[in-house]
Amino acid sequence: MLLVVKIGGGAAVATANILDELTLSIKAEQRVVLLHGGSDLTNKLSQRLGYPVRMVTSPGGMTSRYTDSETLRIYAMATAGQINTELVALLQQRGVNALGLAGVCSSVESMPSAWQELTGGSYWRGASLLYVR
Repeated sequence: MLLVVKIGGGAAVATANILDELTLSIKAEQRVVLLHGGSDLTNKLSQRLGYPVRMVTSPGGMTSRYTDSETLRIYAMATAGQINTELVALLQQRGVNALGLAGVCSSVESMPSAWQELTGGSYWRGASLLYVR
């Protein structure tokens, strides 16, 4: 069975605790995919780069980030550039052989075989995840 875990990207996420729990599952032979967000770091990077964070509110009251092309680049810096690599390193420190991927990886043919095995060759653009076998 494959366990898919999504952790948010907010400032209050207890990353160390989540990784400790996942490590126990992985060492018990559980296959895991960890998807992660990056909203807090995206906001911080946007501020550092002088690019304002824009939020929109739907008529129903749902508030979301307005994502234009520059915001998408900043999001990619946050998720694929920093968060994903840090999560891989933290799992490696726990003795877990993790593989970090981003959904913008070129094409299915050029993706690692582990990703193809996991997804049947499909991929998610814009997603950033870790695969642990």
